[in-house]
Amino acid sequence: MSERSEQEKSPPEFPRDAEQARVDRDLTRQELGETVQELAHKVNVPEQARQKARHTAEEMRERVPQPVAAGTGQVAAVVRQNPLAAAAVAVVLVLLVRKLSGGRKTR
Repeated sequence: MSERSEQEKSPPEFPRDAEQARVDRDLTRQELGETVQELAHKVNVPEQARQKARHTAEEMRERVPQPVAAGTGQVAAVVRQNPLAAAAVAVVLVLLVRKLSGGRKTR
């Protein structure tokens, strides 16, 4: 075997003095801290779901044409001002759709 391949396979040398040991310790702590943060992020399923929902909502906002987005904003404002009327309209629409579809139940 060549001298170079033996050096590549051998473990790195232990720090030779106290200062090198401190530097090595501090770097190891930093790497471990980053690893722990990455792992904590991976196992935080609720936060991942929130991030995915925010990302999807942002994508949908970008895809909706401006006139439609403005219209939905106006509808939302009207619903906030008078939620009872909005609920009544929703019920009438549901009944109308059921009647127009022949009143068939789908399961």
